[in-house]
Amino acid sequence: MIRSRGTHHFVGFGRTLPLGVALAICGLVLPATSQGRLLVEPPPLTAPSESDEPECVLHLIAGRQLSAHLISRSDSEIVVRIGSIPTSFKRSEIDRLEILPPAIDRYHAMREAIDDSDVPSLLVLVDWLRARDLYSEAVAELDHVLEIEPGNSRARQMRVVLEQHREMAERSKTSTPASVSPSTPTPSPRPIRAEFPFLTADDINILKVYEIDLARPPRMRVDRETVEDLIKTYIQSDLIPTSKEGRDALLRQSPDRILDLMFRLRAREFYSRVKVIDQPESMKLFRDEVHASWLINACATDRCHGGSEAGRLMLYNRSRNGEAAVYTNFLILDRARLSNGAPLIDYDQPQRSPLLHLALPRERSLYPHPATLSAKGWKPVFTSQKDRRFEETLEWIRAMYRPRPEYPINYTPPVGKSLIDPEVPAPRDPKTPESSVPPANDPEDLPTGNPANPGAEPPGAGGTAPPPR
Repeated sequence: MIRSRGTHHFVGFGRTLPLGVALAICGLVLPATSQGRLLVEPPPLTAPSESDEPECVLHLIAGRQLSAHLISRSDSEIVVRIGSIPTSFKRSEIDRLEILPPAIDRYHAMREAIDDSDVPSLLVLVDWLRARDLYSEAVAELDHVLEIEPGNSRARQMRVVLEQHREMAERSKTSTPASVSPSTPTPSPRPIRAEFPFLTADDINILKVYEIDLARPPRMRVDRETVEDLIKTYIQSDLIPTSKEGRDALLRQSPDRILDLMFRLRAREFYSRVKVIDQPESMKLFRDEVHASWLINACATDRCHGGSEAGRLMLYNRSRNGEAAVYTNFLILDRARLSNGAPLIDYDQPQRSPLLHLALPRERSLYPHPATLSAKGWKPVFTSQKDRRFEETLEWIRAMYRPRPEYPINYTPPVGKSLIDPEVPAPRDPKTPESSVPPANDPEDLPTGNPANPGAEPPGAGGTAPPPR
């Protein structure tokens, strides 16, 4: 039912939801003038693959609205996928095209509008997530529902089905395509895309845990059994209350307070039992200001570190915001080393990070990008250190937790056929006139604090650095 009291609301889920949220859950949309996040009339494009086709709404001149996935758009026609069928429309038939924001972003917006105890709305949201293959998020919501209502049979049945879907989806990422008849024409093979190894959902979750900023924690869940086990395991610690009343109060603490206790106890065996739903602030910055902003468009293209000639640094380039792609590419960068042993990301002196300097014009770089045959088409990403994207990347590096943790993740990155940087030049002398890079002891070049721990002194600055996690 829709009612109006200044603004429209929907009350069909057992509670009042904003109309835009309710319609989005139901698979409907509002006109572009009512939903500011929708993009109207995007530039010409062709989705590289079916999985990259954005959701859209096609408004026809005849008055119909069609929910679909956008395959391509040109000046003469728009091709969309309705269900599994590609369908083309002439421009003369179309009033306007709306591109919906990524499903994961709409999920977060809808979830914020639903109370944690509103089980009917959460189950509707789970159906919405399942239709968009967001199985991990759907399972997490069902786990929350079952915490509230352990006897909810529908939630239990849905969870079994979703786990099966998630397993099949993960297997399909690594499965080998079936053989075909020699007479059947086949497209050019893309072994890198089919075989690219991603972090598992558990790997991603534990990485999130290590990067959480407790001053601005993301949504997370810690079940009662985990807290009880933590108390039993560390009962001898001074951090565990000695009285029953104190331990009972601990069981009622928020998830971020429980995680803080785990960190102080160094109870690393319990970290994986914390389920992180949203993104830590530092990883949001990496996703938005680095991964989607320039890494995929520049460094990870097929002709560079996203293709078969990528060499020792190979990145996945078929998803800007997909969680598996973002976290896998991050871990590859985090662990990457140049041939001289230097880390690609310098967390102590971010402005001297090879990751940044390899993207600067060669004459301005401490680590000029090699001018090899494989890198013939290379172009600098940043114009200088004053470039907005350079500064945003610095902001991300400084936001990562320090001291840097060793993630307990066993991952072997892929490699290409050749080495783009077999010989990495020694760092250019920062005092030479051609270099605009500040010397190593330049105050601007040193970290000025720990954004992951506001108020903490940087190491060596006279204060006590936060403990390793």
